[in-house]
Amino acid sequence: MTPKHFREFPSGQYTVRVEKNRWRPQTRQITVRDLQETKIDVELEPLVGSLRIISNPSPATVYLQGERIGTTPLLRQGEDNGISVGRYISR
Repeated sequence: MTPKHFREFPSGQYTVRVEKNRWRPQTRQITVRDLQETKIDVELEPLVGSLRIISNPSPATVYLQGERIGTTPLLRQGEDNGISVGRYISR
């Protein structure tokens, strides 16, 4: 969990990976040196997109991956309400 502070970490080269569900993971190569503090700042990008569905006739119930997500017209966007990036198949 971030933020994270390690004390008395051995000097050397390390690979650091920061990840969070629905966010693009970031990987960094860092060098830890004797008697120096190494600080890295990582900004993750959201892995969500917007989804807009309009139907005729309206309203119609919308399901995504078998889960009811609303009725038309439907707009899902933003980090909390957006749809995870990926490929979906309509039936």
